[in-house]
Amino acid sequence: LGRGCVWLGELDLCLHQNHVFCVRPSGRILPQWLNYVTSSEPAKFFFLQRSKQTTGIASISSSNLKDLPVPLPPLPTPRAIADFLDRKTAIIDALIDKKERLIALLAEKRAALIHRAVTKGLDPNVPMKDSGVEWIGEIPAHWEVMQVRRFLTAFDQGWSPSSYDRQKESSEWGVLKLSAVRDGAYRPVFHKALPRELEPRPQNCPEIGDLLVSRANTPELVGESCVVDHADSMLMFCDLLYRLKLDGGLASPGFVDLYLRSASGKAFRKTDARGTSHSMVKLSQGHVRAWPVPLPPLDEQRKIVSMMLLADRNYRDLVLALGKSLAGLHEYRQALITAAVTGQLDIPGASE
Repeated sequence: LGRGCVWLGELDLCLHQNHVFCVRPSGRILPQWLNYVTSSEPAKFFFLQRSKQTTGIASISSSNLKDLPVPLPPLPTPRAIADFLDRKTAIIDALIDKKERLIALLAEKRAALIHRAVTKGLDPNVPMKDSGVEWIGEIPAHWEVMQVRRFLTAFDQGWSPSSYDRQKESSEWGVLKLSAVRDGAYRPVFHKALPRELEPRPQNCPEIGDLLVSRANTPELVGESCVVDHADSMLMFCDLLYRLKLDGGLASPGFVDLYLRSASGKAFRKTDARGTSHSMVKLSQGHVRAWPVPLPPLDEQRKIVSMMLLADRNYRDLVLALGKSLAGLHEYRQALITAAVTGQLDIPGASE
């Protein structure tokens, strides 16, 4: 909210949308100076205090923007400060860009590692055979491709009653949100409290080892999966989630979860998703039951899951460290701008 930029005419015939104000400063105000002022902490606080939020997006009016107090030091101070901030923020932005690209590369490496492990195994010298499925390709000769239906013992859909928009107390029942399943992680902290007047459904409580799969979501996230690794006997899964119980003699939930998150698994999810909305699509039980999964012997499945869990911990640790570094850079950038436009820095060429 309130974030701005200086238009340099990079594109011809370009229009701005209604959520963007086009401000044309008078000759007394340097555009770069106004841009940095509106990006400072005092300006952000000013906009936040006057913002309204009715559709999930906070907004300010043009009159709010016109009321923003703008410090106007005498020339050439604004130019000197703007030039100083241009140089400094360019260095910071380059560091931010490098770290963001590194996070993206780590994500690509992680995805490639998962895909190879669940379709080719851990031994690069093992004999291979054609899986008979285009998106899976070759698999080790001793593996077998099975449809999900062949190793299911139960397949359930959850319940989504009208619930309180808060977490449950220890003595209350709760319903998992769709966000409880994300990127292979089970996050039961994302739930809503069930009103006490509603009768709970204990049979809908996930148990350790259950595989949860989102049946409805955006095209990018539909079919997200995770294995339940800890249980709450008073927490039920919602209508937007499927619960799969697997035959432990044939398939490891952890391995099937890894496969569903691989490039092959995502291809099936994307192809089978149905819906008229670009923001929400759905997967039917029939589609999920028919998905082909390459399965090694059970002990090999467990070994692959163990190796991938270790690699995943390393990945998450790296991403967490990079995320903290990025947050520090963003904070430093913000503090530098605020200090410069409020006169707290001694900048060469800025007389006031």
